[in-house]
Amino acid sequence: MTDLADRVTALEGVLSSIDQGVAAFDENLTLVAWNARFRALREYPDHLIFEGQKFEVLMRYDAERGEFGEGDIEAIVAERVAVARRFRPHALERQRPDGGYIEIKGGPLPGGGFVSTYSDITERVRARQQLLQQMEDLKEARQETLRMMSEAEANRRRAEDLREKAESATKAKDSFLATMSHEIRTPMNGVVGMIDLLTQTSLDPDQRQMATTIRESALSLLTILNDILDFSKIEAGKMDLEEIPICLQDIVDGVGETMGPNACAKSLSLVTYCDPDIPGQVFGDQVRLRQILFNLLGNAVKFTERGQVTLRADMVDIRETRVRVRYRVEDQGIGMTGEQLARLFRPFEQADATTTRRFGGTGLGLTIVRRLVDLMGGRLEVDSVPGQGSRFTLHLDHALTGDTAADRPCDLEGVRVLCVLPADGLEAQIYSRYLEPLGANVEISDNPDEAMARMRGAANSGQAFDVVAIGLALEEQAKNALIEAIGHDRALHRTRLFVERRSSDVSTPATRTGLTNVAATPLTRRNLIHAISAAAGKVATAQPTAAREDQPARREAPGVEEAVENNELVLVVEDNTTNQDVIRRQLHLLGFQSEIAEDGEAGLAAIRSGRHAIVLTDVNMPKMDGLEMTMRARQAEKSASPRLPIVAITANAMQGEVKRCFDAGMDDFLTKPLELEKLKALLHRWLPHVLEESGVGQDATVEEAATFENAAETAPVDLSALTDIFGDDAETVMEILSDFVAPAWEIVAEVEAAVALKDASQITAACHKLKSSARAVGANALSDLCQRLEKAGKSHDWATINAEFPNLRPLMNDVADYIDQI
Repeated sequence: MTDLADRVTALEGVLSSIDQGVAAFDENLTLVAWNARFRALREYPDHLIFEGQKFEVLMRYDAERGEFGEGDIEAIVAERVAVARRFRPHALERQRPDGGYIEIKGGPLPGGGFVSTYSDITERVRARQQLLQQMEDLKEARQETLRMMSEAEANRRRAEDLREKAESATKAKDSFLATMSHEIRTPMNGVVGMIDLLTQTSLDPDQRQMATTIRESALSLLTILNDILDFSKIEAGKMDLEEIPICLQDIVDGVGETMGPNACAKSLSLVTYCDPDIPGQVFGDQVRLRQILFNLLGNAVKFTERGQVTLRADMVDIRETRVRVRYRVEDQGIGMTGEQLARLFRPFEQADATTTRRFGGTGLGLTIVRRLVDLMGGRLEVDSVPGQGSRFTLHLDHALTGDTAADRPCDLEGVRVLCVLPADGLEAQIYSRYLEPLGANVEISDNPDEAMARMRGAANSGQAFDVVAIGLALEEQAKNALIEAIGHDRALHRTRLFVERRSSDVSTPATRTGLTNVAATPLTRRNLIHAISAAAGKVATAQPTAAREDQPARREAPGVEEAVENNELVLVVEDNTTNQDVIRRQLHLLGFQSEIAEDGEAGLAAIRSGRHAIVLTDVNMPKMDGLEMTMRARQAEKSASPRLPIVAITANAMQGEVKRCFDAGMDDFLTKPLELEKLKALLHRWLPHVLEESGVGQDATVEEAATFENAAETAPVDLSALTDIFGDDAETVMEILSDFVAPAWEIVAEVEAAVALKDASQITAACHKLKSSARAVGANALSDLCQRLEKAGKSHDWATINAEFPNLRPLMNDVADYIDQI
């Protein structure tokens, strides 16, 4: 009896601890066991619940209260009792008179009777209903999308039926998710595009607020769809990784700069650091690595209300063929418990339910990160303390490109720098590790008074600091006091200052000459080195040089017919007018005559004429691309005829591009912008008889006197891009620059139209064209911006597009104004 009593007591304890209501009835439909939660959920009075109570009595009580809706009470009770006597498994949801929802599940007991569990699912059902209502509201925002959304819903229902019939068909489910994401994204792009256009019209404040709300809701839905698409690709085994040369410094700084505005909006300190010992180029997938780091850093900023967020990449070790890099994202945010960490990487889950309500999101981001890391052969670790923050550590191996030298952008030999910032933080490490390898002498002081004393002592000893950097961590009052003190000290009048500011405050006017405000959320290596170089007078400006007396005589380009007769006429197949002009002039400078074809169709017709000795062709062109043109040309070649050399000239150096060109039948490959020496070496390789006849050796260099004095690094156009090619031919340089402007504005208009229509593929195509022509004339900042937009367009990265696109027209204005002025 004691064992039985103990077991009964244990069972009662188990029942009382369960969050669900539980009740058991015997074969006579009398109550034999229950817990308090059952009585509370069903709202039975105490006198009604006792051992031996009849199921029929409870049903009559429920029916009289309207638990089962309207109808004859006795008929309802009889039906419920008849169903219960079947003693079969059961599961149902029911709305209660108070508007709430209850879920009932159960099954038969051995020997007769049944047991049921009761759960309050009101919140879950209402959340589901609310989601359905939001989707309906979104469809109403653009009536034009109704048909496509209806088709998508029909597809979803069909796919749901398939899922119920085959739970184990994981890959089929993932394929369906990918298809759904694409189908829904198409009309959603239309919604966002039309809303963007609508906001440009005359709206009253209420209408503008409603339009903004619709747009934000649509963008949130697109983000969810993108997560689902990536997740389904990974699950289906269709996520391919690239292995191309990438610069980790640029990736780390780029991710940091993208998240800078978000950090500034929350007044957070954002610090990024990339170990300068890491080789300048390694192999990797920059799109997916950026996705991983952006997701981790984005979460860090999202879940941090105050304090600092850091992203750093450190070299762990380097061997003959690979370098191991440790990426770390650390925040001072809400942190996580051990239980939350255990489910952190589960699909569609976040740390807890309140996280979704408070911060939003699908719970897919970190799942995708983990899967991508696994695909890359890396390792991801997480440490977190509730209320103190989290740290994500990623270990990845990168294959080496062959050049293991670290990047050395400039020479700061002998420059003395005093940094006023915390001595034990990452910021101090950034200054020393970024500047000292370039030859700078860096000292750290974490106290303004001590820093002032050190500056005076150095000045009195004849070893004054060239630059004083004032960190972001210094309070604004102390920062202003230090700047004022330096300005009033005659011994320090030559000292140059630069002051770290939040990116949103970088336009703060300088309070004295020799002071520069530097964006420091984050402070990138590029910006730091440039600011120090400029302050110390180390920014290199090219000086005019005299023409070399020993320079070999330049070969004059023959006429077209003479070039045909000598088998040296070059066919250039290129759709961009600026690139056509630059390549034609480069060839002319090297002594070659050329003809231009504007696309693959025209190029194929020119090839069939048999006039040309070699073809230089772009790959991405309208009507017919370079690959198809080459394949058709090879098909038409006769086996007995000599093979016409066809060379790819493209800005796309990604993995697989070279192989695609060779598979199509091309013979060689050059990347844009074309370097004159590489072009010359290629022509010597394929047309050696021309250079031999001219007496110009392969090792001869083409150097011309420069008549343009290069502007500072901040100039919109680097004239050396053309003067290095065309030397003292100022008329040619100006002609190319002038011919660049009008087509460039047309492409800018194409990009603006594509952004308005949310057409990522058109953004990619237009920015590809402008990137190439801008680089050719030395508009490097414009070219870099187009490259970022092109990459974002390829990956449908609308966050980057929306952040970068507003800079396009102002930057193009700067380039056009600069060209007008010179």
